[in-house]
Amino acid sequence: MLKSLFAGTPKWQSPNADERLTAVADLAADDPALATLIASDADARVRAAAVGRTVDVASLKTAHNDADAGVRAAAASRWGHLAAGGAPSDDLPLAVIAAALRDDSSDEWKAAAAKAASSDLTAWLASSATLGSKLDAINAATDVALLDKLHLYWRDHDKRLGKACHDRMESLQSRDKAAQEADVLLAQMQSWSDADEVPLTRLVDTQRAWAKLSVDSERKTQFDTLLAGLQRKMQNEAVARRMHEALAMQVAGLSLKSKKAAELGNDELTALATEATHAQSSPVLDAGLAQQLQQVHAAIAAEQQLRERNAAGEALLAAMPVRPAPVKRADKPAAKKDKSKADAPVAVETVAAAEPTQAEAETVAEPGADVATPTATTVAALPETAADTASEPAASTTEVAATEPMAASTTDAPVAAAATEATDTAESAAAGTSVASEPSAEEQHAAIAAAQQQSAYEAAHAEWKAKWAAWLATVDATTREHFEKRLHALEKPAAAPRPERTVVPRAEDADLAAANEALTKLAELIAAGDVRGSRHAATRLYQQFTAKRFPKLEEQRLNELDGEVKRLESWLKWSDGQARDGLMAKAEALKGSPLPPDQLAKEIRAIQDEWKALDKKNGGAPKPKWDKFNAVCKEAYAPAKAHFDSLRKQRNENASGREKIIEAMAALGDEAAAPLAEGQTRDWHDLEKRKSALFDQWKKGGGVANAAWKALDEKFDVALKKLDSALDGAREPEIARRRRLIAQAEELAKATPSRETTDATITLQRRWAAERPQNLPHLRRKDEQKLWDDFKKHTDAVFKARDAQRDQVKAQFSEATKARYAVIDEVKALANGDDAKAIDAGIAATRTKWRNLPFVEREKARDLDRKFDDALVAAKKRATVLSRGSVIEAMKNTLAAITATEAADKTAAALVIDAELIAGIDSPAEIATARRMQQLRWLSERRQLPTAPDAKITAIRTLLGAFNATGAKITLGERERLTRAIEAVGAA
Repeated sequence: MLKSLFAGTPKWQSPNADERLTAVADLAADDPALATLIASDADARVRAAAVGRTVDVASLKTAHNDADAGVRAAAASRWGHLAAGGAPSDDLPLAVIAAALRDDSSDEWKAAAAKAASSDLTAWLASSATLGSKLDAINAATDVALLDKLHLYWRDHDKRLGKACHDRMESLQSRDKAAQEADVLLAQMQSWSDADEVPLTRLVDTQRAWAKLSVDSERKTQFDTLLAGLQRKMQNEAVARRMHEALAMQVAGLSLKSKKAAELGNDELTALATEATHAQSSPVLDAGLAQQLQQVHAAIAAEQQLRERNAAGEALLAAMPVRPAPVKRADKPAAKKDKSKADAPVAVETVAAAEPTQAEAETVAEPGADVATPTATTVAALPETAADTASEPAASTTEVAATEPMAASTTDAPVAAAATEATDTAESAAAGTSVASEPSAEEQHAAIAAAQQQSAYEAAHAEWKAKWAAWLATVDATTREHFEKRLHALEKPAAAPRPERTVVPRAEDADLAAANEALTKLAELIAAGDVRGSRHAATRLYQQFTAKRFPKLEEQRLNELDGEVKRLESWLKWSDGQARDGLMAKAEALKGSPLPPDQLAKEIRAIQDEWKALDKKNGGAPKPKWDKFNAVCKEAYAPAKAHFDSLRKQRNENASGREKIIEAMAALGDEAAAPLAEGQTRDWHDLEKRKSALFDQWKKGGGVANAAWKALDEKFDVALKKLDSALDGAREPEIARRRRLIAQAEELAKATPSRETTDATITLQRRWAAERPQNLPHLRRKDEQKLWDDFKKHTDAVFKARDAQRDQVKAQFSEATKARYAVIDEVKALANGDDAKAIDAGIAATRTKWRNLPFVEREKARDLDRKFDDALVAAKKRATVLSRGSVIEAMKNTLAAITATEAADKTAAALVIDAELIAGIDSPAEIATARRMQQLRWLSERRQLPTAPDAKITAIRTLLGAFNATGAKITLGERERLTRAIEAVGAA
C-alpha cells in the first residue's frame, strides 16, 4: 500500500509530451494505455508512436480517422502490417490495403489492391503502395479524362507516374480510335453483305486497313465471320455470273429463233415456247433478259395466232363454192359440125388454162408462213410501215365490196352465152340452115338442172362471202391483203404461162478460184469479228453462187461460214441490246438529277449520240425500245427544257428591250440632226450623256437569239451612225482649232531652239485644253488621240531640240568643272605642305588661275566656289600654323631666358595674369581674387583684350619683352603658367 501511495503518476500520463513519447516505447503492445493515448492524447507525435506499438485493430480504426495526417499514415501502415499474411477483408481502407501490399504480395492482396485502385485511382496513387502496384493500377484504368488530370498533376511530382498516366491515356485513345475505325470497317462489310455485289478492290483495301488495327477478340471474330461470308458470297456471285452468261447465251439464241419463227414447224415452235418458259424460271434472270424472253413469247404467240388465222382462212378458201360448168347443147345438124369443132378447142383451152390457175392458187396457199404477218419485233422495228398498213382496212373492205358484183357478172356470163347461142340458132334456121328451131326435152331438162345448180351456187356463194367478210374483219391488214390476193388468184379465169426455166451455167476455174479467195477472206472477216463486212461478203458470195453452179464442197463451206456470220450477228444484236439497256439506265439515272441545265443537256445529248452511233453501227433498234428511250430522254430533259424555255423567254424580252433602246437612239439621232432656230443652241453634252446611257443599256441588255441579233445589231448601228454623224458635224470646229495648233507646233519644231521657242510651245500646250469650247461635243477618242499624237510629236521635237542644246552646253560646262576641280585639288595639296611661304605663294597662284577659268553652270558654280574657299581656308590655316610655329618657339626661348626666383614678384605675377587673360585660359584658384582685380584694372584703363590669334601672339610677345624690360623674375609655377599661355595662343 505504501508502494502504491508513493509510486506517483505513470510516465505515459505525464503532462510533458516528450516523457509520454518516451513512455510509449516501454508499454506493451496490448497495453490498454496505448488505446487511451491513441484516442485522447493531445500530441500527434505521441498518438503516432502509440499507433506504431498497438495491436488493437479497433484503436487503429480510430486512429485512421485522426485529424493529423501523420497519425493516419502511421495507423494505415500499422494496420496493414498486422493484416498482412491473412486474407484481406472487404471493409479495409485503401491506405491499409496499400500498406499491407508492401508486406504481402500474394494474389489475394493484389486483387484487393486492384479493386481498391479501380474504385479511387487518385487516392491509390497518393497512397504508400509500391510503385509497381501504382503502375499496374494506371495500366488498368480506362477513364481518359481522369488519366489526363493525373498526368498533369504527377508530371510535376513523380515523373514516372506522370509518364505512365500519359502513356496509358494515349494507349486508350489509340484503342478507342482503332475501335471506331474497326466499327466503321465492320459496318461497311455488313453493308456489302446486304448488297447485291461485293466490290473486290474495296474489300482488299478494307483487309489492309484492318491488318493495321489492334482490336479486341470480339471484333476480330466478327470481322472473320463477315469476311468468310463475303468470300462465300463472292463465290456465289461468280457462279451466278457464269449462270447469267449461259442464260444470256440461251436467251440470245431463243431471241434469234423467235425472229425466224415463221420458218419453224409447229413442234419446233412449241419446243421454243417451252424452252423460253423454262428460261424464265432461272434464278439469275434479270430485267433485261426477262424483257427479251417476253419478246420471245410475244413473237411465238403472234406466230401461233397468225397460223391459226391462216388456217381459218385456208379452210374458208377450201370451202369456197365451185361455180357449175355451163351446159352445152348437142350438135345435131351437119351444118353445126364445123362450128362445134371450132368451139371444142376453145373449151379445152379454157379448162387447160384453169388447171394451172387452180394449181397456182394451191401453190400460193401452201407457204402461208412466208407471207404471214411480221412479228411484234419486226413491226416495232418498222413503225412507219406499220402505220401505213394500219390505214388500209377501209380500202380492203372496199375491194371486197367491189369484188362481189364482178363475181356476179362472171356468174351471169354462161346464161348470156346461152341466149346468144339460141339467137344464132334461130337466125341460122331463118336463113335456111339445118338447125332445129326448138330444143329437145332432154336439153330442156338439162337447162332446168343447170339453172337450179346456178341458183344453189349463188346462195352458197353469198353465204360463203358473208363468212369470208366476217373473217377478214378479225385479221390484220397484212393477212387480209395476203388472202385477198389468194382469192383473186383463185377467181381469175386464166394464168399466164410459166416462164421457161433458165439454165444456170457451171462455174469455171477462174470463178472457182475467185470464190475460194472470197471464202477465205470471209473467214478472215469472221475471225476478226467484222459483222457487217462478213455479212456483205457473204451476200456477194451468195449472188455469185446463184448466178453460177459451184461444187457442193464450196456451197457447204459457204453455208458453214454463213452460219458463223449469223452467230456473230446474234451476238451483235445481244451486245447491242445490252448497250442500249445501259444507255437507257443512264438516261433513267438523269431523271431528277441535280446537274445544271447545261450539263444535263450535254449528258443527255451524249447518251443520244451513243444511241445514234449504235444505230449506224448495228442498225436501228426496235420501235418500242426506241419509243421508251425517247420518252425517258424527254422526261430527263424536262428540267433543262424548262430552263432553256425560260432563257428563250428572257431572250425575247431582251430583244424587246433592245428594240426600245434602238428607238430611243434613233429619236436621239433625229433630235441631234434637227435644224436649230436662229439664236438657239444645242446642249451637245446632254446628248452625249444620253447616248452614253443608251449605249450602257445596250451593253447590259442581255443575250438574244442568234437569229435576231444580226438584225438588231444592224438597226442599232444605223441609229448610232445617224447620231454620230450629227455629233461629228458639231466636232468639226474643235478639230479645225486643234489642227491649227498642230500647224503652229510644227512651225515651232522647225525653228531654232531658244527660250522664246520653248515658252511659245508651253503656251500652245496650255491652249490645247484651255481654249476648248464648252458647248461642243467631246471628240471621238480615236480622233482626239490621233490629234494629240500629232501635236505631241511636234512639241516633243521642240523640247528634244532644247534638251540637245542644253546637253551641248552641259558638255562645255563639264570641261570647265573638271578644270575647277583640278584647281581645288591643288589648293588641297597646299594644305598638306610644310613651307609657309610656299603655301602663301601657291594660294596666290591658284587665286589667279581660278579667276581665269571658264564659267560653269549656275547651280554648280556656287558649290565649286564654296569648295575652293574651304580649300583656301585650310591652306591659309596650314600656312599660319607653320608661320606661328617659329614665333612660338622664339617666345618659349625668351621665356626660358627670364631669370627664375623663389620669392614672388608682384609685377611678374600681374604680367602672368595678363598673359592668361590674353590667352583666354583659367588662372589657379588661389589667385582668383588677384585675377578679378587685374580684370577690373583692364576695364578701368579701357583696355580691350585681343581676340585675333595674331593679336594674341603679339600681346604675349609684348609681355615677355616687359619682363626683360623690368627685370622681373618669375617663379617656377609662373613659368609653367606662361608656357601654357604661349601654347594656347599658338594653337588658336
